[in-house]
Amino acid sequence: MQGIVFDFDGIIVDTELPIYKIWAGLYDSYGFILTKEKWRQAIGTRNNFDPIEDLNLLLGQRGSKAVLGESDYLNVQDQIKECMSESIEPVFGVVDWLDEARDLGLKIGIASSSPNNWLLRFLGRLGLDSRFEAIVGVDGHLRPKPFSDVYEAACELLDVDPKLSLAVEDSRFGLIAAKSIQMKAIVLPSVLTAGDDFSLADLVLSDFTQTTLTEAIDSINSKEGN
Repeated sequence: MQGIVFDFDGIIVDTELPIYKIWAGLYDSYGFILTKEKWRQAIGTRNNFDPIEDLNLLLGQRGSKAVLGESDYLNVQDQIKECMSESIEPVFGVVDWLDEARDLGLKIGIASSSPNNWLLRFLGRLGLDSRFEAIVGVDGHLRPKPFSDVYEAACELLDVDPKLSLAVEDSRFGLIAAKSIQMKAIVLPSVLTAGDDFSLADLVLSDFTQTTLTEAIDSINSKEGN
């Protein structure tokens, strides 16, 4: 194994659940429920689900004259910024994997459907930015997952062969992106993505403490050898 590339949201930092709860609160204020199944369409990708558009559709079906607009969106964004400005810790156990990846001599990167400024803001705050030799978001011409663009770019920056590299994901879209360029893939489903189909994964773990990175790689290699 030459390199390891981590997803960000839900893998390095659990930003997904707080953001879901904020949007669910807006739905609730209008008498609707934002289900995890519906929100799952937005996890690991971008522009796949518009909650404002969805709420307006629900309001129209109910015959309501209320129309959500920019003010509702900005209010949610303000809540997200306030929530994200609070002390957010790395996902439990991920720093141990980062330490182990370094000790194993693996090149370490991030490939995310979030923009670079989002990634760098958290990584800098957590003091983790220096841990990664490549940090790739969807800025510029790169397309979000399930397109493979960010994984291809990360592997290129790390100068590693995707076929000899490992992706660490929590979403189906991310898994599809990694496997489309023949990366090995470990999935750690979150409470929001637990119902997705991860049959493409080489290994599915409940969390980072279930096993060491070395043991995870050995497990994948043993399966491949059989």
